[in-house]
Amino acid sequence: RRAMGRIPHRPGGPWTGILLAASVLGSCLQPAPAQTPTPVTIVLTPPSPVVGGGVSLAPQPPPQGFVSCSWHRSATTDENSRILTYYPQTPPVQQNGSAHTGQETAGPGCALNIAGLTLSDTGNYTVQIQSPTSPVPYITVHLFVYVTPNQTQVLENGTFTLTCNSSPSVNTMLWLRDGASLASSERLVLSPDNWTLTVLGVTRGDAGAYQCEVGNPVSINRSKPSNVTVAFLSAGAIAGIVIGSLAGAALVGVTVYFLCE
Repeated sequence: RRAMGRIPHRPGGPWTGILLAASVLGSCLQPAPAQTPTPVTIVLTPPSPVVGGGVSLAPQPPPQGFVSCSWHRSATTDENSRILTYYPQTPPVQQNGSAHTGQETAGPGCALNIAGLTLSDTGNYTVQIQSPTSPVPYITVHLFVYVTPNQTQVLENGTFTLTCNSSPSVNTMLWLRDGASLASSERLVLSPDNWTLTVLGVTRGDAGAYQCEVGNPVSINRSKPSNVTVAFLSAGAIAGIVIGSLAGAALVGVTVYFLCE
């Protein structure tokens, strides 16, 4: 007699098919691993914008399926700092805010384009993206606007002064020539706050690309380089000293301004 409650097992029987189907179904119901969202950053193009030029601030990767995005000229999303809100419908709509200056336009992918840059455009910019599927918290980037440096020529044994302009939030300030930091000496004179570098008794070794580097607890940045060349006088150039003395004085006393944060 067969024991009650036991299921007869026959190779290839119907129970084998049922167990196999249950096994396959169980493997199909395994939860998919959660995907880590890609962090969103803001990319500046060009990375070192200059006065008079333009810049594009674009979230990367570009947001998909967003309803609107708002750009603010601050580190917050306060309404008083709102530059514009962009709606990617057809056709796109740009709604300007109180911080709009007439130089800002929105572009595809929630990019903010600023034309005719001035030094006052330096500061924090924040974008807030509204999406029904994956809301993105606001993202802030600091924009530095640089003064385009000119090549500076000074006379050997002369003097030149470089000045670094920046905001009061700077904690550290360094001077560099050709990427190497400069220390104060008898010929390299730094102002008490390090904002001004004066080079006395210029030699040919003082030629190079000068930069100021500033930092705060958030970031460190360098100015665009200012190229200094040294003109030396030969024995046959005495007449040139007399004729060019006024022009030479203007060259020796040149001041180069940087802007960085």
